[in-house]
Amino acid sequence: EKDTKIVSFDVGGAFAKVQGEFNMRILSNADGQRGAWRKSFMPAVTQDALAGYAPLVDSMAKVEVATVAGMDSWDVCKETRKWGMHFANALLAGLELESEAEAKAILDDMAVFFAGLSTFDIDLPFTPLRKALDARERIMVLLRKSATKMLAGIRAEVPAAPGAPKVRKNMMAYVIDHLRYDLGQEPTVDDLAQFALGLLQAGTDTSAAGFTGLFAILAQRPDLITRLREEQQEITSTYGEVLTKQALDASKLADACVREALRITTPAQATWRRALVEFELGNYRIPANSWLCLNVPCAHALDQEPSWPQAAALAMSTGGAMPLPLCMDLDRLAASFDPSRWMNADPTQRPINLTFGHGPHVCVGAALYMLEAKAMLAQIARSYDLALIDAKQPIIWGEAPMMAPVQPVMVKLIKVET
Repeated sequence: EKDTKIVSFDVGGAFAKVQGEFNMRILSNADGQRGAWRKSFMPAVTQDALAGYAPLVDSMAKVEVATVAGMDSWDVCKETRKWGMHFANALLAGLELESEAEAKAILDDMAVFFAGLSTFDIDLPFTPLRKALDARERIMVLLRKSATKMLAGIRAEVPAAPGAPKVRKNMMAYVIDHLRYDLGQEPTVDDLAQFALGLLQAGTDTSAAGFTGLFAILAQRPDLITRLREEQQEITSTYGEVLTKQALDASKLADACVREALRITTPAQATWRRALVEFELGNYRIPANSWLCLNVPCAHALDQEPSWPQAAALAMSTGGAMPLPLCMDLDRLAASFDPSRWMNADPTQRPINLTFGHGPHVCVGAALYMLEAKAMLAQIARSYDLALIDAKQPIIWGEAPMMAPVQPVMVKLIKVET
């Protein structure tokens, strides 16, 4: 509840320039409107809204799985980035791309855009910052076009009866409804396009990194794929073949696997804030203008192994290297990756997960990502085994800007008769 009041996210430099004034104003709460904009998201993540997205999520998941199933082998890092982009385009921004070339162009431009968020603040024709700004404008052209079409379509609709809101296909349509019907504001195309860019930025590479961690790990845990298939056999016998929200909610092991992957390979490794005023945190005095960093994997480690710092200090005092906590060790997945952590009947005994943040400013798209990830997992487990091409080759993980393997992770789907 102190976020934007005693601390703020107001990173400058290249990050702010690439984000643009509109999105930085929301992120930093410079004009006090962050809460209002955040509130405009709330109708898009209700249980009814999520249930309305489920048919599209199901059909998209089937297409993505059929695509990689037709390949002799595929790179988890490369293909899951496409998944993240496709889901974000359709479900967040409502982009209706006209061709594969257009889809590839925005995928490439988003990669350049993201690279520009963490580069040097040097704006010259050949620098990453200038390339990111140019990519941003190309993306904005598509988003303005999409916002114009979406806004015109909503304006032309017959108003819904009181108490009977329309079920929308994407988050941006809910935002438009909230602004027009709840607040009585007529949004501009440019504001909607800027907001859609913020959605894409928040939900593309983060979701892709979540998919990458999940499937890179499960390719090394065939026992879990078998258990997931058994769960899906029960789900289909109860709910049918279509992955409705009800069916996905009942997929408890799939849910636990997704959460455990986010715990151990959390996409964003740190959260930054600047102290607006001097305040006390725990037993420490934080001076005004101090930079604060929440190390998310460290928090996850301490939650499961609170004695880890003492054990690490002891090992290092005798000349050894700092040992990883077992619960975070990606080289020992048989022991570290344990979905049962999330299936404890007592919610207070489950791990913390700061992947999506915490409290009143938690990521509003968290429930939508869970829907997407469980659908992808269910579609694969129902019909396929997932196997590494070279199980003897260790996977080396990088940590910035998103946690992901530093080399291709080649896998294949093997059809299973059920």
